[in-house]
Amino acid sequence: MFKFLLRKILRIAYPIAKAYWFVVRPKSVGAKCLVVNKDKVLLIRHSFSPERWSLPGGRVKKNEKPIEAVKRELKEEVGLSVEPELLETLRSEREYKKDTLHLFIFKNSTTETEIDFVEVIEAEWFSVDKLPENLGWLAEQGVKLYKAKISKTL
Repeated sequence: MFKFLLRKILRIAYPIAKAYWFVVRPKSVGAKCLVVNKDKVLLIRHSFSPERWSLPGGRVKKNEKPIEAVKRELKEEVGLSVEPELLETLRSEREYKKDTLHLFIFKNSTTETEIDFVEVIEAEWFSVDKLPENLGWLAEQGVKLYKAKISKTL
């Protein structure tokens, strides 16, 4: 019951946050991770934005390094302890914020996850060649960067 209530609160708070971002145009720093297993990537649907598939990760807290943030977020959201490497740093003004997004990559040897059902409502592995249509912008960019990186090593 408690998790359900928290999920509802997140769902209500997200549009309010977007309205605030529209007015204030804050700067934010995020850290996401493209978790790869063979030819598959791990995608999640957040409870605050369930209509699209995204990468696990989140906001970088004050005085936290992006690598620390992505490790923390992956442990919280999908139960993975990882040692990722930086793939790319991107800039975006989507959702009315001035985002700096640190995109990491981690090659995982297993597809087992333990999702946090408060923040994450679903986690699924998708082939890099058969991604869902409702893919978020950053997940789409991450897969493109990953495919480009693979093609350079072949």
